[in-house]
Formats: sequence, C-alpha cells, structure tokens
Amino acid sequence: MNRIQYLLHCVKHLDFQRFRDSIRDTANVSHRPSALIVGDMIWCGLRYQAGYNDYREFDFWNLSGRQRRTYNTRGKNNSIVRRYNSKEKMAAIEDKGNFYAAYSEFLHRQWLDLRKSTQEDFLRFVQQQPTFIAKPPNGYGGRGIDKITLEGSPEELYRSLVENGQMLVEEVIVQHPDLAELYPHSVNTLRMFTFFDGTEGHLLQAILKLGNEGKFLDNFSSGGMYTFLDMNGKALYPAVDGENHVYEVHPMTGQSIIGFQVPFFEEAKEMVCKAAAVTPELGYIGWDVAISESGPLIVEGNEFPGVFEPKGRFLRSDQYGSLTEYRKYMKV
Repeated sequence: MNRIQYLLHCVKHLDFQRFRDSIRDTANVSHRPSALIVGDMIWCGLRYQAGYNDYREFDFWNLSGRQRRTYNTRGKNNSIVRRYNSKEKMAAIEDKGNFYAAYSEFLHRQWLDLRKSTQEDFLRFVQQQPTFIAKPPNGYGGRGIDKITLEGSPEELYRSLVENGQMLVEEVIVQHPDLAELYPHSVNTLRMFTFFDGTEGHLLQAILKLGNEGKFLDNFSSGGMYTFLDMNGKALYPAVDGENHVYEVHPMTGQSIIGFQVPFFEEAKEMVCKAAAVTPELGYIGWDVAISESGPLIVEGNEFPGVFEPKGRFLRSDQYGSLTEYRKYMKV
C-alpha cells in the first residue's frame, strides 16, 4: 500500500470522534494550535503512513523529520507483514491450537485443545490443573480469556467451556518474583519482535507489558501499559497506557519502571530467535514471552504484530525509533 492509498484508506475508515479526541489531546499536551496539529497529522499520513492514532500515541509532534522516518507506523507495519509473511501460513497459526502444536517445545506448560481431545482427556487435565486458563482459539486482545478454578462437576465445566468456545485450556503460568513485584495480578509479558532471514532469527525490538487496575491481563486493550527494553532487557522509559497516561512507577505497587531489569532476558532472546526458524514463511513475528522462575516460555505468537514505539517526548534528538534496528536485517 503506497502513501496515497494508505491515506485514502485512513480517511475511508475514519472514526471522527476519535480523530477529534486525538487532535484535542495532542493540542493540550503539545500546547500547539489544533489547526497546526491537523495539518501536521495529514502530512505525517502522507509522508510516514502514520494515522492519527500513531501521531497521538507516539508524540509525533515532538519528533524531528529524521526521527519520524525511523518510526514503524501502522502503514509501514502493514507493508512489512505483506512482504515477509505468507498469507497461508498466517492463517494456519492464527488458530492458537495450531500455533501451540507447531511451537510446543517453547511453551513449557501443560495445555489441551478440546477440539482434538475427549472429555476424559479434560478430566485428567483438570485433576492436575484445578486452576487453569481457558481461551478461544481465535481470540485477540485478551478477549474471551478467563482464569478458572474447578468448583463442582468437571463434566459440567467441560460442557460450559465447549459451549463458550473456550476450546484451549492451559496451565497457569507462575511468573518470576521480580516481575510479580512490579505487578502481581497478571503475568507481565514481553513482546519480542523477530525477523528470520532464511538462515537465522534476529531480535528487532523488545517491549515489557504490565497489567494494571487489579486485572489479570496485561493487554493494552485491557487497561495494561507498556515500556521499551534495550537489547540487554533493561527498561528505558516510563510506561504508557491506552489513555495516554505516563507512569514512571507502577501506580498499584509503587515499583520503579525505568531501569527495571528483566530476568533471563538473554535466554528469552535465544529462545525467540530459535522459534523464528520454525516457520520460515513467517519472517516477521511478535512473540509474547513470559518469564518464570526457571526461565522464559512462549505464551503465543502474533503473525500480524502490532506497532510499539516510544513517545517522542521521551527521546533526545539523537535517539530514534525501531526501524533503525529493523533496517539492519530487512527492507523497510
């Protein structure tokens, strides 16, 4: 999709209320006239394939042209996925059951696909895992995911799961104590982006996602927040949430976010680079990785990875976005 096509696509699917909200919020933060913001948004859509959400979320108003060119906007990300990921393979692992089967060596936990198992298999599973996670095979953004504890009849629970379409059940992950100290109510995961060049996998970018508000999911759409890690696994900036709030410390635990060192980061890097080679037709994957007390494990893979970039107000003039690393390995 070229720049004009991307801009026309954005206009066609424009949510005018959210567009107005983005203009207002950006004008308030930047202390700039709304008319100037609108003009710059249009320019960034044409020049950098950045929609108004990108502009607001990443503080494009505070970036130089050189910095803007290094940001992986949603338009650019769409192009990367089309270039490097096979549609057929994407469709295959979009189903989490298929994904779990293909990448089972990296999961390090018990799981069961109820579509390919019997009720007796489930009864054996729940005897070992009376508290477990249930999810639909094709859900996204944390939708349909529940933490369930067996109470009453396991046969009735089995029927309820099937009726609800929660056909994947899996062992609850117990995260590393260091991550639990940051926020204990969810498993706080890493989003690790890899590129497979045909020979080996390369880590492009790493994000730390944190839960909030007492919720057991760390998804951005579920009230969570995220920050950026350097290539050694140390948090570089404050975390941000979906409402554009900025947190230097976690609001529920008071733990500092900037400078947090993710345990077992080198092992996680090695793991996702190895996993990147499993399906060569999927060159670009965003892995959700949990860190347990004994090491890293893959939660799931995203064949159409989302876009994560730091807010422009966090960066010095000599700091840049993720495409600086991407361009070492791929054409962007």
